[in-house]
Amino acid sequence: MALNVLSRSDIQLRKAKRRPSVPGADSAAEPPGLLAEADVLARLEAAARVGDEQAFLAAKDAVDWDARPAGDFLRAVQLALSAGAHIAARHLAAQGAARYPDSAELQKYARVLAPPQVIRATAQPNAGLRANRDWIMAHGAEYHGQWVALRNGQLLAVGASLDAVIAQMGGTDGALFTKVY
Repeated sequence: MALNVLSRSDIQLRKAKRRPSVPGADSAAEPPGLLAEADVLARLEAAARVGDEQAFLAAKDAVDWDARPAGDFLRAVQLALSAGAHIAARHLAAQGAARYPDSAELQKYARVLAPPQVIRATAQPNAGLRANRDWIMAHGAEYHGQWVALRNGQLLAVGASLDAVIAQMGGTDGALFTKVY
């Protein structure tokens, strides 16, 4: 299957041929660098179809996004992802979500594509873990090679295997089981 990929000059040439000639009208009527309405999504789609990120970015930059409807933002985000232009997809989603706050889809894309946020949460210190560690540091040499069960720094059971220690305990609730090395 052959893909028809057009260069920027090919697209501009085709646009010029389609434009009706109006006496007294010059080519400066259309702002330079902006695509005709019909070509906007077609050019983005062509770049995405072949996976050309650079062509997609060039086509995206040639669009006046302030004049585009929410549906065009959604389609452009999807095409940007297809073209591998993930940062462009993030920016388009954020811009579309800001412009169309009632669009649930644009809000979802903006949230999903937003930069990750690191939320720092400090865990409460666990006195029992510290006490168990301190017990192992103080008494580990006495129980070298054996399994022990500890809770809050107190020795609960000792055995040659984990199964033997669990059997002595009658369960595993709230205890630390470890082999001492």
